[in-house]
Amino acid sequence: MAFYKGLSEKSKLYLKIKTSEARSMAFYKGLSEKSKDKRSSFNGILQVFA
Repeated sequence: MAFYKGLSEKSKLYLKIKTSEARSMAFYKGLSEKSKDKRSSFNGILQVFA
């Protein structure tokens, strides 16, 4: 039972990370659509974090 509980906690965390990733990707896409001229500098910033 403890193993199952630990597993479900991990998968909850995983799903949370995945949804926040998807959200930030959608946000970035919307942002880059708005400002195509600023895109190159934004990509530079992203590559620093990657």
